[in-house]
Amino acid sequence: MWNIQLSVPEIRIKGIDIAEFYFDRKIDADNLFIKAPDIKLYQKQKNTNQKDIKEINFPLPKEIESISLRQFTLSNGLLKVFSEIETKPYLVVQSAISMEAQDILTRKDPNAGKPEFLKGSYTGKLIQFKFTPKDKNQQFSVDELSFSTKEQKIMATNLVVKAKIKSQTDDQFELRIPNLSLNGLNIDNAYKKYQYNFESILIDGPVFQLFNNAKDSVRFNPFGINLYPHFESFADEFSSKSIQVKNADISVFKNGNKTLQEILNFNLSNVKIDKNPSPGFMHSLNFSFRIPEVKRKSKLYQYSVGESSYSSISNYFIAKDIRIIPLYNRGKYQQQSVFQSDYFTGKIDSVRILQPDIRRWFDKKEIVGKSMVIDALNLGIFRDKRTPFNENQRPKMVQDLIKSIKYPVSVDSLIINKSAVTYSELLASGDTEGRIGFTRIQAQIAPFTNMKLASGTIPDISMKGATTIMDSCRLTVNMNFKMNSQDNFFTAKGKLSEFNMHILNPVIEPLAMVSLRSGHVDRFEFDLTGNNTSSSGQLFFGYNDFKISLLEMKNGNTREARFNSFLANSLMLRSKNPRGKELLPAEISFIKDQKRSDLNYWWKSVFSGVRNTLGINKEN
Repeated sequence: MWNIQLSVPEIRIKGIDIAEFYFDRKIDADNLFIKAPDIKLYQKQKNTNQKDIKEINFPLPKEIESISLRQFTLSNGLLKVFSEIETKPYLVVQSAISMEAQDILTRKDPNAGKPEFLKGSYTGKLIQFKFTPKDKNQQFSVDELSFSTKEQKIMATNLVVKAKIKSQTDDQFELRIPNLSLNGLNIDNAYKKYQYNFESILIDGPVFQLFNNAKDSVRFNPFGINLYPHFESFADEFSSKSIQVKNADISVFKNGNKTLQEILNFNLSNVKIDKNPSPGFMHSLNFSFRIPEVKRKSKLYQYSVGESSYSSISNYFIAKDIRIIPLYNRGKYQQQSVFQSDYFTGKIDSVRILQPDIRRWFDKKEIVGKSMVIDALNLGIFRDKRTPFNENQRPKMVQDLIKSIKYPVSVDSLIINKSAVTYSELLASGDTEGRIGFTRIQAQIAPFTNMKLASGTIPDISMKGATTIMDSCRLTVNMNFKMNSQDNFFTAKGKLSEFNMHILNPVIEPLAMVSLRSGHVDRFEFDLTGNNTSSSGQLFFGYNDFKISLLEMKNGNTREARFNSFLANSLMLRSKNPRGKELLPAEISFIKDQKRSDLNYWWKSVFSGVRNTLGINKEN
């Protein structure tokens, strides 16, 4: 039951039918003007099936059966709603209020227990609106809330939702929305059924802060979130065909420290919030999001992603313009470390995940999908060997690297398209830089996973790849990695297209002080197996007219050591292979240097076959 206390300094009414008012208890007038009313509602008895705002109604005086007005104006009003269920009145709602209406007809509805609005066009404003639910540690406030039944629109400025009492031990959140537009409201459903059904909702520039204070805080999961407790104070159902959120600033705090902050845009479609469990992402059937830009910094690098987006309709995720940017130039970078360290620069046009299981990401932080595609990776790697080498380092092999990825990952295939890698280094002696380039890189790794099957094993991984070396010869390779092998067993098989040896001079001359004067490779095929200690296999290496020049430094200049070159070509090297008709394989045999990477291991394994073919022993 509600009591009303009303104080009205000024009220004017024009064109009223006095006879109808007196005999039929009906107000029928042309114009009703109410100035600065002070309206106080007191709840005396609580309906256990209703909550807070849903309990509030403005009953007609018992002497009045209906009100019909051509024009109604209420200005500079003040509204306060109290609950008096307990001994001390509790202020639930307070707001300044103004309203206009045209051609309205209202009458009593004894069955509903509140007035029935039969017709009319209403506009109104609530200024400095504040709603404080009695049974929740929550408070709502709005600087200005305006509504129009003709336009079927509600507008809110600076909506704030926050805790009444802050806690250091409970999970809490704070939401600020500078501008909120709710369009296409079905006013009858809202008034009669507490069903707020909208055509569209636009939320501009919201700031959402989540405080994970509880010891048993669970990770935020938009698929499992239940928003109904935040709406049930005024709605049995809240729905919209679309919700568009622009430039949302989302932060997560744990123990007072900010653990996440992102700016994003997202769209929800067919949203329905009621007492039933959420059917999908934040009570929506379909959703999409876009993160405009992400930047992160480490001690040595800045990492950035230009834009990321996802759509549940296409089930497709893409991240564009990914960059790794050193914070120092090459010289200063190396000064940050006692030992040799690779210096990276690079970008990726895009990373795409087709058919990602987005729910599993939010449920378990698992990256699962049909395929992951890396487009146009362009990576530069530099190493300064004038800095001491870390003799204690033990780089992980491929299998262990995949297993150690931070998140569980499982995609049917990882594809690398149209990519390029350049590696350069400076030797411990000299300032000349050796360089080798790999372009037109294409690779497919299938499957790409570090997750165990029901059998408790990780599927073996195969890789097929191809690249062009120094813009001249094409390398193709097939590799297989045994993911459950204790000694990290692998196989590798590949070949090079025909090429002239002199293309390797940019990397060989500065690093080995050797120049390939001539030589043509017409066959280069290798087949090897290996593990975490050694590799073995065969190399078919066919070439002709092979001659080299040994280089020396004299007076600061590099020149050919002619006599030494003559001895090398005449006595040490084989100028062609085969010398007869049949090309026989050379043995591949190499003991892994545990201080070096897998790339070094693979290259040195193949080079052991090259060395045996050329007739170069280890001492030479």
